[in-house]
Amino acid sequence: MLVGEQTHSQPTQLPAELVRARQLKTIGTQASAAVLGLGLTAASLQGLETPSLPQWSFTGLACFVSVGAVALGLAVTKDKAQLELHEGRLYIQWGAPSTGPPLAEGAIQVRPTEDGRGNGAFALQHIPAGTYLGNYEGDMLDEVSYWARYPAGVADYCIKVDREWTIDGRDRAQDTSRFSPCHMNHSGVRHNVVRSTKRRDRTVSFFTRKDIQVGEELLLDYGPVYWKSREDQMVD
Repeated sequence: MLVGEQTHSQPTQLPAELVRARQLKTIGTQASAAVLGLGLTAASLQGLETPSLPQWSFTGLACFVSVGAVALGLAVTKDKAQLELHEGRLYIQWGAPSTGPPLAEGAIQVRPTEDGRGNGAFALQHIPAGTYLGNYEGDMLDEVSYWARYPAGVADYCIKVDREWTIDGRDRAQDTSRFSPCHMNHSGVRHNVVRSTKRRDRTVSFFTRKDIQVGEELLLDYGPVYWKSREDQMVD
């Protein structure tokens, strides 16, 4: 043998703690793979759009199990949830469909509200739950263009698509002859419209979350980010 080389006899039995740890790791990996596979398969069978996942680089079983559980949840909730992998981030949306029947022509009128909130969008006919109201319309601004247009960072008709892109509906909102999602007012309590963002397509779509009755105003929850620097203007 070489000088300094030592031989080690193979132990007849591994320590019990090591055996148990290896068994748990194997069971965990198998369970994670099963949950992920079941979730993605079920989601696919339900007609949900599933992302093209990159080569696995997760460092822990927790991430693996979480993605599988989310995918399984997407299958159960059918079209009320979406999973999107975009620029290295996993986005999960709950409560909003990705498709729906189109809005009937002339079903919504844009007119002044009666309580001084400016213009609002009101139903002229019954609008079923899940109806597709349209995409947010306006100028597509990257971060540089946004800050050049709004140095103070406050914009009334802007909606974020992702970290880089924002849609500015300021000019579109001035045309009240035809409804556009930018005409909807805010309500965190009474909102009857939900949004669905597709970051890769740079679109934000809107759907009714309940049946809308004739004369009812269509309302959207703008979210907490919108009300930063506007706390004194916040309504229900």
